[in-house]
Amino acid sequence: MMKSYLGISVINYKTWSFTLNFLQSLRFLEKDNIDYHVVLSDNSENCDGKIPDYFEFSNTTVLRNEKNIGFGAAHNKAASLLNCKYFLVVNNDIEFTEDTDLGLLLVQVEKINNFGVCGVSHINGEGKEVSSAFLSYPSLSNIIREYIIKNYRNVVDFKLNDFLNVAHINGAFMLFNKKAFDDVGGFSRDFFLYFEDTDICYKLNQKGYKVLYTDKHLIKHSGGESAAKKDMMSNVFKSDYISYHKSMLIFLKKSHSFIYVLVIKYMLVVVFFIKSILFYFVGKENLKSKGYWRLWIEIVKS
Repeated sequence: MMKSYLGISVINYKTWSFTLNFLQSLRFLEKDNIDYHVVLSDNSENCDGKIPDYFEFSNTTVLRNEKNIGFGAAHNKAASLLNCKYFLVVNNDIEFTEDTDLGLLLVQVEKINNFGVCGVSHINGEGKEVSSAFLSYPSLSNIIREYIIKNYRNVVDFKLNDFLNVAHINGAFMLFNKKAFDDVGGFSRDFFLYFEDTDICYKLNQKGYKVLYTDKHLIKHSGGESAAKKDMMSNVFKSDYISYHKSMLIFLKKSHSFIYVLVIKYMLVVVFFIKSILFYFVGKENLKSKGYWRLWIEIVKS
């Protein structure tokens, strides 16, 4: 096992340019003399041809997976190779900045009892600071407000003086207490993509670990780059939108009754059917209409 104070796990999926930018941003860790090791997992299924030579980056190990094993499985594999106190899971489309100050963040979480995982604020592609923390889990009332009433605000959208206890955080940046990560069994194998982050935060909360968020540290996050590479429709929706909704139903099945999930499932079926019709006849957006029709079919079958 690779021993270090901080273990970092990052996945590449057909986006080597973003991976390179991420690795180059590691220089902001070196100013704090952090003892770290990076495990870079390539899930690209040989689509990119030869792996670029990233061995010039110190403290980096590259793993080539023969197929796309998914988000959680790749990070679990990296975690099994790392002997560290803190385990940082990041997307390859994030970059550290001078405002990240990971050294200070590590000092701060060291003092927090029952620390499980922490997220930070993100700067999106437009240069706008956005929250990556959520105050509640998916539920029937929340889904009605998000998909039908359209007045749903689940993210932390106020400035903080300190760390805030939250329900779950975005998986693009998750700083784990490695002991807590191992204690809950890492990311669940039930998910291939999406909601692994929500699920592991739920498990940590259930075990009494704190799920925290701070906006005093910032990362740059392009967002959705790997998922958009899947196919043309995913690029239109800026995410693998089918996997997202399937994974949401999987999460709900793990935390709620069969009838509760059935009500949500068929409410979504109705919503997506109506959206497909409206985008085709009213919005004249055929691609989105086809996307929602495809989503309707997949949710009915799930």
